[in-house]
Amino acid sequence: MRGHTTQVGIYIDNNKMIHSPDKGRNVSTVDINYYYPDFAR
Repeated sequence: MRGHTTQVGIYIDNNKMIHSPDKGRNVSTVDINYYYPDFAR
């Protein structure tokens, strides 16, 4: 879906980010390389 935000990630350090997926799912810490190059900076 172009134009819609579906996930939020906040970079914390050492290629890690706090990832908030869709509503109702758990927030977690993930390796940012999993999402590269599909994320915005």
